[in-house]
Amino acid sequence: AHHPSVWSRLARQLRPPHFSATKAFPVYSVLGGNMSVNRNRVLEVGGFNEKLIFGESEEVALSEALRDRFGEQSVVVDPLVVLVHRFDPSLFKTWQRSFIYGRGAAQRWRKNGGWPSLPVVGPLAIVGTAVVAPFSWPLGLSIGMLTLATPWVSWISLPSTNRHATTLAYPLIAFVDDLAGALGFFRGLSRKADNWWRVRQR
Repeated sequence: AHHPSVWSRLARQLRPPHFSATKAFPVYSVLGGNMSVNRNRVLEVGGFNEKLIFGESEEVALSEALRDRFGEQSVVVDPLVVLVHRFDPSLFKTWQRSFIYGRGAAQRWRKNGGWPSLPVVGPLAIVGTAVVAPFSWPLGLSIGMLTLATPWVSWISLPSTNRHATTLAYPLIAFVDDLAGALGFFRGLSRKADNWWRVRQR
């Protein structure tokens, strides 16, 4: 993505991106668990910001600094470089991470302003249902379900998508993931959340 805003997230969910499988391409940011850097360049832009809490996208801050200083082509993904990254793939851990990243996004938004980096589809489904349901609950429920199904229709149409049970369950899994991120975001809006995390880190 070119920006972590709510609009970029919506565009990515409604229209999945297509990337080269053989050539390196520039990106907005990379993940800390799978990145290598030119040490001198990273030091030149100040390195990682150690004042950021976990989930506040320290990789995004570093990537932004590198792109601003050295140009758009300075942060790239090379699909031919493969790294094994061990983590717990359970749904609970996935949703827990989404909560933490949502909280970090709120901290970042409190500091920088602009458009918040919020999950999109889940909250839209709830708002759409809540607005229409008082007038017609079947219509409200249908709008909510159709909103949830929109990303699913996009992803299921990809030629590389496997059509099995986990794919069919995608709307529900993504819905809970969005809610976890949104709850984390609203938790992160509280300054108490920031203080709680810093005390816990000590």
